[in-house]
Amino acid sequence: MGSPIWVDSPSSAARRALALDSSGAGNVYLAIASYRRRTSRMGSNVHLKRSLYLDLDVGTDKPYASREAAVLALEKFCDDSGVPLPAIWITSGTGLHVYWPLNVDISVDVWTDIATRIQCACKNYALAADHQVTIDRTRVLRIPGTTNRKDPRNPLAVRALRLEQAHDARGD
Repeated sequence: MGSPIWVDSPSSAARRALALDSSGAGNVYLAIASYRRRTSRMGSNVHLKRSLYLDLDVGTDKPYASREAAVLALEKFCDDSGVPLPAIWITSGTGLHVYWPLNVDISVDVWTDIATRIQCACKNYALAADHQVTIDRTRVLRIPGTTNRKDPRNPLAVRALRLEQAHDARGD
């Protein structure tokens, strides 16, 4: 990954991401945390979080053979565990990234506690998510409307499958 480009708003992030992607120079990601200083994306610099997330790998050599199988496993996990369905579902090329966006910022300590609980629930209910991603406070996401160029010979569109409102975390 290249050097971070810091922006001040979601709209400027979207404009910048689409411009970078259209240049075809490489992969474009968005950091999903706020940082104390615009110096690094190190975990110790993460200030606040506003989303929880899972990464479900799809492919012949991955936990799920198809995106449909990953979706079914996720739905079963949510039904069995009582975890609400994620509000945002993104095809990252071949895999599936899902997000529970929150309508308020939460501290890294609170976020870590909740993310660890989700990680444990995934393990307990046999959801084959990438468990390290679930608790990675410095995670970046692929942006719908951009291109996954992990394999330069086979660029894949990054698309939103589901976009719903953020979870109301004020009373939680």
